[in-house]
Amino acid sequence: MKTINKSVLMVIIKYIFLILVLYFVSKFMIKSIREMRDIHIHIRIGYLILAFIIHMFYLVSRASIWHYITYKNKAHISYFMAVMAWFTSLLGKFIPGKVFLLGARIYHYKVNHRSGALITYSFFIEFLTGIAASILIFVISFSFIPHSAYHYLRYIGLFVILLILLALNPFMANKLVRLINKAFKKNYPLITNLTYRDIIVITGLLAVSWLILGTGFFCLINSIYQLPMSDFLFTSGSFALATDIGILALFAPSGIGVREAVIIATMSQILPVGMASIISILARIWATCSELLWISMAFILVKIFRIRNQDGINERII
Repeated sequence: MKTINKSVLMVIIKYIFLILVLYFVSKFMIKSIREMRDIHIHIRIGYLILAFIIHMFYLVSRASIWHYITYKNKAHISYFMAVMAWFTSLLGKFIPGKVFLLGARIYHYKVNHRSGALITYSFFIEFLTGIAASILIFVISFSFIPHSAYHYLRYIGLFVILLILLALNPFMANKLVRLINKAFKKNYPLITNLTYRDIIVITGLLAVSWLILGTGFFCLINSIYQLPMSDFLFTSGSFALATDIGILALFAPSGIGVREAVIIATMSQILPVGMASIISILARIWATCSELLWISMAFILVKIFRIRNQDGINERII
């Protein structure tokens, strides 16, 4: 009974946090309505379509990097199934706690007789190197913030990156695994497949992927508000940071409210506050539509793949 009560309490707390975030973001947006009314919006369809195509390509790049991580970690399956597993796991972004993000991948890989422990480790490598890569881009983008008062944040960002990369060093990570095994009397496997060079390469690939996403976000902004190319890196870093913080907000499905707040806070440095608010909402619709389209396609393609495989087995039996 106590366990049930604790579980219910945790769910209640998560939704209270979510309601509070949505309340403050909504309050902020309502205050911006007057400024929004003064902004003339002219939608440029070409930029909007390009932004959508780029986001679709970005998702493929992230799924491909996931496959590369599992390949280097000797836990890979076929490229097609790896990409489909990554896309179907995206449903976890829309569920508080984000547990489904990992659980869906473990399921797909265990069906193919791959180690759940290695997939879990691969997941955290992807997650942490993704954060390091997004912070790296955002740190570089600080140089492009109009107000020099923000430049001191570069040193904080660089320090965070160094901490993450240090923690991802296989030598340090194995020390942590040994401590966990000793403390909890477990037998988690040590990291033997990934080298530190692999970690750096993965971080670099994810940085490129973030820039692809940033290009899409830049096109999205330009579909309703023209920005110079000099703002490209800042907008890329801002959206990467907002996306990561949204993922870290476990209480918010798909980081809703949290990501919008970060976008408004950062983009208002180069845009009118009302326009930054509009873009935060537009970015949510843009990313969600792209993700849901790939998720739907992944479920359909996996179903077709399994039916064809089953038909092939039946033909061989006959």
